Order: sequence, then structure tokens, then C-alpha cells
Amino acid sequence: MGKLLSAIFLLLLAAAAAFWWWVQDANRLKPHLEQYLSDTLEMPVRIGGDVSWQLWPPLYVTASDLSATDEDSRYKVRELQLAVSFADLFGNPDDWRVDSLIMSDAEHRENEDITTFETVELRDYAPESWATLRANGESNGMAFSLDGDVRQLPAELLTLEFRDLTVRTSELGAVCQGQAADSGATDLPEAAADALLPTDTLLGWHWTASCRIPEMTINGKAFTNLRLDTSHQAGDMRNDLAVPEFFDGTATFALHTNLNGPVTWKLKPHLEGVAPEPLMTWLGRPVRWQGTLRAQGTIDASGNTSAAIIDSLRMDLGFDGGEGQIDISEIKRQVAALAQYSKEASSVDKWPDTWNYTYLVGAWRANGRAHRLDLALDNLTVMADGTYDLVSDALDMKASLTFGEDPAYSRFDVNPLLVGLPIPAQCRGSLAQPTCRLDDAQALKNVSRALTSGEGSALKSKLSEKIDEEVPEQYRDAARTLLDILSGALDDKDR
Repeated sequence: MGKLLSAIFLLLLAAAAAFWWWVQDANRLKPHLEQYLSDTLEMPVRIGGDVSWQLWPPLYVTASDLSATDEDSRYKVRELQLAVSFADLFGNPDDWRVDSLIMSDAEHRENEDITTFETVELRDYAPESWATLRANGESNGMAFSLDGDVRQLPAELLTLEFRDLTVRTSELGAVCQGQAADSGATDLPEAAADALLPTDTLLGWHWTASCRIPEMTINGKAFTNLRLDTSHQAGDMRNDLAVPEFFDGTATFALHTNLNGPVTWKLKPHLEGVAPEPLMTWLGRPVRWQGTLRAQGTIDASGNTSAAIIDSLRMDLGFDGGEGQIDISEIKRQVAALAQYSKEASSVDKWPDTWNYTYLVGAWRANGRAHRLDLALDNLTVMADGTYDLVSDALDMKASLTFGEDPAYSRFDVNPLLVGLPIPAQCRGSLAQPTCRLDDAQALKNVSRALTSGEGSALKSKLSEKIDEEVPEQYRDAARTLLDILSGALDDKDR
């Protein structure tokens, strides 16, 4: 009996030793594991470090120093753990059933873009079943994290469905539902290094998703309860963003981007009931303006760089400021410069810097760097035409101010001679702080044009009355001669 027990003991000891040796020699699996990972990921994978077993539950096979290359993409992983069953200890990797994986210190490089992952965990994985995904890392200096459920759907090409997938960055947190699939596209043209969109990467996937965004920070301002619907199919990408709390109003932005060939963009903004003063301050164009703003229109462009988009910009935006108050100090200064030699200048100086208006509508149009602004403020119309650079905020525009006398709206107290007469000005500098000056030469041309038009006789009569009222007697003949020159009454010899 003692000999039998001793034999059994020795046999168990030998089996344990053999098992221990088998487990310790996990590096024998390296070529098989490399092939398994290469086939699964559809790219060549190399294991530069050791392969070992972690025997306490759960049972892991651990590989270190992994690297892979796929066209322009390069991957590195410090450590990869695959959770397997006990029976997998003695089988080939091709026969393993991987329940979960954990990657530590992973890196993905594509051209100049770098994405690093501290950890990536996929647990409870099985084909066509929901698995839990958790990851955190950094992409081009922006920290992010992922946490939610994913599953692989049966399809010829890789197709993933996700639910309650929370995406967090320093600027936003979104909870998304949707689906993403490999597009099957090949030989995609490489995006330029300065491209705004990685078109080669985007064209490699199709997707549709709906995301709730509890909070997102843009330009230092936090917006809440946003909703984003996004989709991409065969180069046709659409993004619809709804902002229900936008400066006391609401806003929607519909962006349609076509990625095939030269990238084209079409943006349709729609603002309703927005407070204009905080909006303009947020945009870096502060102005004292109390009202209720409504705006909508279209913005079209092409290209995949900032310069190309600005050069090809086509914009047509209309806006309505409702009733409110707006700062007119710059307009007041221009009119005062024209009226400074008349007793009417005192009436202009009495204008309030903030105008209580009942009517304010306008349109802003652009063609590349050429911009045009048309604005109607009660009985004042403003037209500005010239160039504006959105990047440098540099403008060079000619403007004209024309006063009307519609009894339905508030009238500006100006000399009757100025009613209906365009007052020209040249504006340069920035949109936030323009420097405008009266264009004296153009003003003189406008007066001459008005005197020689069909309504010139009425204007000439007004000016003749002003000469009798305000010009000293010894200068009246000279003043009337000047009036005749302007109105074309004298021939070339007399001029």
C-alpha cells in the first residue's frame, strides 16, 4: 500500500512538474499567437517581448512589446492580456475562445497624428453579443475616455453596434447610440498634412449615430442639453446639431459635407430668439445691442484647408433684430463730421449713443473675401461693400449711410438736405474695432449726382434757400456759382 501511494505521489509530482514546465514555456506559443493576432486584425503583428501565463483567475495569456503596421498606420502595445479558458492552456491560439482583452500603453501613429491609450478593456466578448468597452487616452494633446457597450454584427465587413457609449473629453461629454461599419473602400487618396478632415480615414467607414450631449464648451462658453445626429455613407457626411439653450434662444446647425473629390461644405444655421449682445461678445465682435435676434441662411465652401475654404466662401445670411436698442455712436460720429460746418451739427450731437429702434433687418453676403452688408435701422439704411478676412479680422470696406423719412419709423434729426443723400465713409481695421472716416471726395460727387438727377431742382432749391439763410451776403454769389458748377449749369469754359 505504501509503495502504491508513493508511486501515485511521484506520478502527480511528475505531472505537476510537466505542467509547470509547459506553462513556463509559453514563448513556444509566440509564432502561433503572432499568426492569430495577424489574422484577427488583418495586419502583420510582431511580438518583441515574452509570452507568459497568468494562472490565477481569470486565466490570462500575456504578451509584451507588440507592434503592427497597416499602410500609413503604426501600432505599439506594451502589454496585451487575453482571457482564455483552462483548456486553452494546451491548445493552439486558433482554437482559443477569448472572453476579454486588456491593452496597456498602446500607441497609434498615422502621419503626424498620435493617439495613445493608457488602457483598453473589452470584457465579456462573444460574436453577436454585447461586450463592455472601456478606454482612456489622449489624441493630439486632447484627453478622452470611452465607456459603453459594443457588439459585432454578422456581416461580410466589420460592423459594430454601440449603445450608451459615453465619450468624454475636456470640452464635452456625449452619450451615443449607433452603428459603424468598414466601408470596404480601397486605394483611398491620402489626405494632405494640413487637411482639416482626414478624408482617407473617414471614407474607410460608414456610420450613423445619435448623441445626447449634456454639456459642451465652445470658445469658453458652456452649452447644455445639445443633440447631435451624424451619418456618413459613401462620402456623403451629415451632421445636425440642435442647441436648445443658445443665448436665451435656440439654434440649429445643419452641416452637409461631401468627401468625394474636392471636399464641399454647406452649412445652414438657424437662430431664433437669441440675445445679440452676449452672442456678439462670444464671437469676439462686442457691440451694445439689446434685442431679439433671428437669423438664417446658407454658407457654402469647398476645399479641405482653412485658406481654401475662405477663398471659396459663398455666404447669404439674413437677420432680424426685432425691437430693441443698439449702439449708434460710430454712425453718429460720421454724420457729425459731415454736419460740422452747419448749425445742424448741434442736433446730431444730441443724438443718443444708444438708439431705441422698432425696425432692424439686414443681410450679410460674401463671395470669397469680398463681403457686402445691407442694414436698415428705422429710417437709416447702411450699405457696406469691400473685403474682409475672417482669419485676421481685417476689413477694408466702403460704406454709405442714407437717411429716410418714413413716418412708420423713428426719424433721425438731420438736416433735410441730407435726407435721401448717401453719406460715404471708408472703414478699415477690424470688425470688432473698425476705423471709419468720411469720404469727402465721394460726398461731393454724391451731391453733384443728386443735383443733376431728376430730383436735382428740388435739392437745388433747398440749397439756394440755405445760402440765403446762412451764407454771409458778400459770399452768396460765390456760393451760388459753386452750386451751379455742381449742378452742371455752367459750361466747360466757365468751369
